[in-house]
Amino acid sequence: MPDDLDAMCRLYLELVKYEARFGWLSLLPMTAAAARVELADKLARGDGWCWLAESDGEDADMLAVHHPDHSGRIASAVRKPSPVAYVGSLYARPVSRGRGIGAALTAHAHAVAAAAGVEIILVHYAAPNPLSVPFWSRQGYRPLLTTWERLA
Repeated sequence: MPDDLDAMCRLYLELVKYEARFGWLSLLPMTAAAARVELADKLARGDGWCWLAESDGEDADMLAVHHPDHSGRIASAVRKPSPVAYVGSLYARPVSRGRGIGAALTAHAHAVAAAAGVEIILVHYAAPNPLSVPFWSRQGYRPLLTTWERLA
């Protein structure tokens, strides 16, 4: 919902700050504005698959998935002729981790995508992040490509 934009942006910035610890993302001066534009666009389009979960009255987790109409670049990573969706971001606040909320959001996204005829959903995640690999593996995701870089 468009009313959720502020909360989604806040959680997205928490995600970027967390991922920056592992060298995957950097918090740049324009990150907040760019995230707001992208999330607002998703929410306004009607095909913007974004969800916000609440726990104990607080915004706890967020998930944003790129609809196949907006996943063209990543779709070439697979050969199967099917609409391809892409997980743009998932973040669970520390207080909500381990409670199944992220898994429930992901299951909901899978159901929505399947109802839209999407058979493939791709995701990038930071292998050095100790939470990402186990979480995405439990959701049924497997690596298509692994890249390791040495940061100077």
